[in-house]
Amino acid sequence: TVAGFEVYFSWLIIPAVTGSVLIFINFRGIKVSAVFQKVVTILLVLGGIIFAAAGTLKGDIANAMPLITDTKGVFMVVLAVPAMFVGFDVIPQATEEMDLPIRKIPGAIIISICLAALWYILIIITASFAAPASVLTGEGLSVINAVNYVTLYPLVGKLIIISAIMGILSSWNGFLIGATRVLYAMGKYNMLPSFFGSLHKKYNTPFFATLFVGAITIFTPVLGRNSLQWFVRASSFGTVITYFMVALSFVVMRYRFPDRERPFKLRHGLFVGYMAIVISLFFIVLYLPFGSSSLTGTEWTIVAAWVFIGVILYTCSMGRHN
Repeated sequence: TVAGFEVYFSWLIIPAVTGSVLIFINFRGIKVSAVFQKVVTILLVLGGIIFAAAGTLKGDIANAMPLITDTKGVFMVVLAVPAMFVGFDVIPQATEEMDLPIRKIPGAIIISICLAALWYILIIITASFAAPASVLTGEGLSVINAVNYVTLYPLVGKLIIISAIMGILSSWNGFLIGATRVLYAMGKYNMLPSFFGSLHKKYNTPFFATLFVGAITIFTPVLGRNSLQWFVRASSFGTVITYFMVALSFVVMRYRFPDRERPFKLRHGLFVGYMAIVISLFFIVLYLPFGSSSLTGTEWTIVAAWVFIGVILYTCSMGRHN
């Protein structure tokens, strides 16, 4: 039992087997991983289309009323948003293995962010229209409750569950690709121990980084379902810190290296950069103890551990590679 949630051995078998399969797929190389990603994404989209059709055709706008019942609830959702939009960063992280010109990569990133936004909006609106709040907040998963309410066919709900699982797998695989490439690059340039920068002799993939990330994802379910909120909120805080640092670096580089070649031209680039800094700071304030929805003690502990490990790695890196 972890934080009041009972963890069963049978449940742990599922992520262990699934994680092992994903590790194997990523060992084989980016092409095998890309095929897997396409299949699960298509199944995810099909499930979303079925849900949207059922919810909008048989739903009622009255189910979505009132639009706002609690401002604190709004901020709780806002705080989870940064982590929900993480994923586009996998594109530049896997650049070396992509058959895509450099100048087209920023466009792909922008399109992926817009598609993510449209997807979340579609699911939220559909669920809101499909069923009243009493149904959505009942036992089980809200979206499945909504599907069963508007279709009256349990089989459709099961299809949506399969689609949702495909969404989890696509995220899992995508983050496995991105995280391992980041660890590989950091190991290659002495920001992490050098073995992270090792490639598999046959498949030319970052095998140690893949094992490391895979092992963490397989172990995490031991902490129970309640830990999901800890990780989402703590990683959201880490995400907005990253957003802030990237935006700040962007602005600084525009001033320090004004003549550097930039394959992708951004109109009003500095304005966009400054706006990104302001928005990131706004999110950071929300997470702080005096903010409207501060992180909990457990979540601050995760952040503190993350910072502590980062300081140690940075210090060791500077000692080896000044």
